[in-house]
Amino acid sequence: MPASNGNGRIRTQSLLITLYGDYIRPRGGEIWVGSLIKLLSHFGATAQAVRSSLSRMCQKDWIKARRVGSKSFYSLSAGGKEWMDSAARRIFALQDQTPSWDGRWNQITYNIPEEKRELRERLRQELGWLGFAPLGQSTWISPNNKDKEIDDLVKKLGLVGWVESFTSTHRGYSSDRELAGRLWDLTGINRRYQEFY
Repeated sequence: MPASNGNGRIRTQSLLITLYGDYIRPRGGEIWVGSLIKLLSHFGATAQAVRSSLSRMCQKDWIKARRVGSKSFYSLSAGGKEWMDSAARRIFALQDQTPSWDGRWNQITYNIPEEKRELRERLRQELGWLGFAPLGQSTWISPNNKDKEIDDLVKKLGLVGWVESFTSTHRGYSSDRELAGRLWDLTGINRRYQEFY
């Protein structure tokens, strides 16, 4: 579901991600920037916001641009397609799973040099997308087993040697439910889930 920017307006980049995943990719995969601007204007997005979001998405290698004369057409890059496929697998896998938990936490720690801070930020962003939350400055946890996704991510980013992965149990001094409530906005997540359905 597209995220709100806090004042009730849906963020432009979230709208673009939804459009590409649900509508543009299955129907040829490419769209003219003018069509995107017109379409997203109905959701309160300005032409400037659309162009800025497209530029950021190109920098992240989620989409690519193709010029035909004075017109720009945008489609998912190979990285963007891989990211969308991964997201779809996570969404549908969660729908198929029964909500049981073995009490073990997937724990990631890292010590990434300052000269690789862009990769560190990318790792944090990807960990958040995988459902991890920061327990400390360089320690993230998730109640879900994400070993394969973490292996793929660490290798893709070239961070082998700077990242370690553990399976751990929580011994105290709060309950697992209290810990989760501190790390994730469970009330907000539940509210958005109810609004979505």
